[in-house]
Amino acid sequence: MCVTDCAHIVDDMLAVRTGGRRSQAANRRAAEERMLRVLEAALRADPRRVSTAPIKGSRERLLQGKRRQAERKQLRRAPGDD
Repeated sequence: MCVTDCAHIVDDMLAVRTGGRRSQAANRRAAEERMLRVLEAALRADPRRVSTAPIKGSRERLLQGKRRQAERKQLRRAPGDD
């Protein structure tokens, strides 16, 4: 099935090309079927992404970054501000 090769936009209209049949009527039917397939594919909604919990490594990197930031702030304090 060639969705991108056989269908394209011409003057703000969807155009479908076919020519493999011996009669004009058969080519017209084939073009209509191809047009339906293209439109159905365009109207089909993509499956929604299932959100997942962060993995162990990303949680550890996040916490490590927070510890580093806290350490930096701790070093900025004046001595005796405890």
